[in-house]
Amino acid sequence: MTLDSESLFRRLAEHALVGIYIIQDEHYVYANPKFAEIFGYTLDEVLALDDWLELVALSDRTLVAERVRQRLGGQTQVARYAFHGLCKDGTIIDVEVYGSVTNLNGRPAALGNLVDITDRDLAKEAARESDELFRRAFDDTNVAMVLTDLNHRFVRANGAFARMFGYSLEEILQRSMPDISHPDSLEESFERRKSLLAGESRYFEMEKRYLHKDGHVLWGSTNVSLVRDANGKPSLYVGQVQDISERKTAEESLRQSETRYRSVVEGSVHGVLIKQGPLIEYANPACLRMLGYENCEELVGRPWEIIVSPEDLPTLRQRAEACVNAEPVAPHPGWQGVRKDGKRIWIESTISPITWHGKSAVLCFLVDVTERKQLEYQFRQAQKMDAVGRLAGGIAHDFNNLLTVINGYSEIATGILHAGDPLYEMIDQIRKAGERAASLTRQLLAFSRKQILVPTIVDLNSLLKEQGRMLGRLIGEHIDLKFRTDPDLWRIKVDPGQMEQVVLNLVVNSRDAMVDGGKLIVETKNVQLDAAVGRSHLEIGAGQYVMLAISDTGCGMDAATQALIFEPFFSTKGEKGTGLGLATVFGIVKQSGGGISVYSEVSIGTTIKIYLPRALEDAGAGNPISLSGKPQQGSETILFVEDEEGVRKLGSFVLKSLGYSVLSAGNGGEALMLGKQHEGEIHLLITDVVMPKMNGRQLAEQLLPLRPQVKVLYTSGYTDDVIAHHQIVDSGVPFLAKPFTANTLACKVREVLDGGGSR
Repeated sequence: MTLDSESLFRRLAEHALVGIYIIQDEHYVYANPKFAEIFGYTLDEVLALDDWLELVALSDRTLVAERVRQRLGGQTQVARYAFHGLCKDGTIIDVEVYGSVTNLNGRPAALGNLVDITDRDLAKEAARESDELFRRAFDDTNVAMVLTDLNHRFVRANGAFARMFGYSLEEILQRSMPDISHPDSLEESFERRKSLLAGESRYFEMEKRYLHKDGHVLWGSTNVSLVRDANGKPSLYVGQVQDISERKTAEESLRQSETRYRSVVEGSVHGVLIKQGPLIEYANPACLRMLGYENCEELVGRPWEIIVSPEDLPTLRQRAEACVNAEPVAPHPGWQGVRKDGKRIWIESTISPITWHGKSAVLCFLVDVTERKQLEYQFRQAQKMDAVGRLAGGIAHDFNNLLTVINGYSEIATGILHAGDPLYEMIDQIRKAGERAASLTRQLLAFSRKQILVPTIVDLNSLLKEQGRMLGRLIGEHIDLKFRTDPDLWRIKVDPGQMEQVVLNLVVNSRDAMVDGGKLIVETKNVQLDAAVGRSHLEIGAGQYVMLAISDTGCGMDAATQALIFEPFFSTKGEKGTGLGLATVFGIVKQSGGGISVYSEVSIGTTIKIYLPRALEDAGAGNPISLSGKPQQGSETILFVEDEEGVRKLGSFVLKSLGYSVLSAGNGGEALMLGKQHEGEIHLLITDVVMPKMNGRQLAEQLLPLRPQVKVLYTSGYTDDVIAHHQIVDSGVPFLAKPFTANTLACKVREVLDGGGSR
C-alpha cells in the first residue's frame, strides 16, 4: 500500500478535526468541512466571502493580516499564533493557527491549520489537500498524529507524537500502539477500534493513560478514525493525541478542593447561587430553602428571572452584566425575590465574577432579610404616624377651640333664622364646612392613634345589625349584601362610634370597587391566634380575638397598591378620595389593640380582616352616656371654666339660654375664687382639662372640699395622650371632646346632672 497518494491525504483533510484553509488574493480558495463548521458557515458560504478577514474579530484583524502578509512575503515560513474568531452568528471564539506558505498555481498562498481552543479541543486528524501539501500539514502540525495499520503497528507518526512520548521519530516507528499504552487502557482501546471496523461508529474519542519512554504515566485525549481505501475497505487508523496530564492533575486538585469547600458552601446558612448567562447553574441548600425549592434539579437550568420580581429585574440584570465585565459592583441594598409558591421575600445580595466550567459567570451570596425589612417598614410607619400625630396633636387644641366656636354659633344662628332667610343658607354652609373640618381632624387623629376614644364593652353583631339597614341603602341595590355572623361571638372593648366608622369606611371602599355590582360579605368569627401568626402578619400578640372580615368581588388590587393603602393621603379614587379612609381604619384598629390584614387579587376581589382582642370584663361596665335626644332646660348653677374666650362665651350663652345660672372663669385661680365667694349652691363644674398654671383635674380636686356636692364635666381639644397624662379618660369621669356643638353641650350637661358623674 502506498502512502503518497493524493486521495489518502485529501480524505485526511476532509475528515480532519482541525480546520484547514488556503488564502490567496485576500480570499479563501480552499477550506475543509471542519473549518466551515468552526465558524458556523457552510463551505460555499466560506468560499463566497468577499474578505477572508470577515472571520476575524475586529480587534485582531490587523495582527492576523500582518502575520499572513509576512508568510506570503517570505519573511516567515511557518507561524503559530492565536486570535479571536468571529462566527456567523456573531459569537466570538478563541482559535489557534499553525500557518505556513505553499505554492498554488505558481503563486504563494497562505496555508493554515486552525483549532477551536475555546474549550481546549485540539485537532484529532492530520489533513492535506495534495500529496506535498498534506504531507507537510501532517508532519509540521503541533498536534500529535499517528497512522497505524489494522494490527496497531505505527506506519507513520509526526514529530509532535514522538516527542510526546520521549522518542525520536525513528524510535517511535519501530513500535506499536500497545508499546506506549498503559495496560489498564488497552482493552477499552481495542474494543473501540473494533467498533470502527464493524462500521458502528465513524470515530471515537477517549481519555486514556500512556507510558512515556522514561516510564512515567501521562494522560492523553485520543481521537481515532478509520481510513478506507478506494474500494471502501479499511486500511489505516488515524490517531490524534493531546497531552492532558496537566489538565488531569488540575482536575484531581479541583476534586480535592471541591471536597474541602463543598461542605462549607452547602453547609452555609446563607444562600449561594451561580448564574451563567440567563440560567441558574448552582444553588446551595440554604438558597433552595430560602426560595422554597426541594432540590437543586428544580432550579438549576432554569432562567434566573423566575426568582426575581419584575420591578427589580432590570436593575439586577444591569448589575450582573457589569459584574461579568469586571466593573465594580457594590452590594445590593435589597430586592424582592419570588419563591416557588409565588410569595415575595426581601433579599440582600453580593455578587462577584467567577469562571464556571471555563466560561464567565456570576457568584451570588443571598441573605433573606424579609423579617428585617418588615421591622424597618413597621418602624417607618410608626415614624410616619408619630409625625402626623405630632402635627395633628399640635394643632388639635387650638383648631378644636376654633371649630367649637364656629360650629356652635353656626348651629345657634341656623336655629334662630328661618329656612327662607338669605343668611340661613350662608350660615348653614359655614356650619357644614366646620363639621367637615372637625371630621378631618378626627380622621387625622385616628390615623395617628391620638384620637380620644371612649371604649366600652360592645357586641359587634348588635352593632352590625343596627348599621345593616343604613349600609344597604348606602351601597345600592346593584350590590348583594350578606351578613355571616357567629351567634356565640365574644365581646370586644372599643369605642362604638369609631367602630361604626371603621365598618362604614370599609363598606364604602368595597362599594366603590364594584361599579358594575357584585357581592359584599360582612363576617364575624371567634379566632385563636398563636404568637407566630400574630407577630408576623398582624403585629399583635397571641390570644383570643374577634375577627371582622369584609369581602367584595370588586376590581381588586395588585401588590404595589396593597403596600400603600394604609398610607395617609394615598387614594386610588383620584380627586374623589381624601386618602384618609383606610388610614383612619388602620389607626382606630391599632389604637384599639387590634391588627389588620389585606388579601386582594386583581379582577377577583378584596378581603380585609380586622382582629380585635376579646373583652373579658362585664358587658355592662363602662357604658357611655348617650348624647341623643333634644337638650332639656335646667335651672341649676354651673361653673364654666375655659381659658379660650370664644369657647367660654359660647358655652355661657348656650347654658344661659337654657335657663341655667352660669358662673364663668378664664382660669383655675379665678374659678376657685368664684367657688369660695358664691353664696348659693354650685351643681356642676365644667372645666377644660389643660389650662395654664392649674389644670382641670387640679381645679376639681381643690374645689371639691369647698363644694362636696358638685359634679364635674371635663372638656378638651387635646389628643388622648395629653388627656391620659392628666388621668381623665381612663378614670371613667364624664368627658366632652372638642369641637362640640351647642346641642351636644346641652345634652351632655343634662345627662351629667341627672345621672351623677364621677368627680
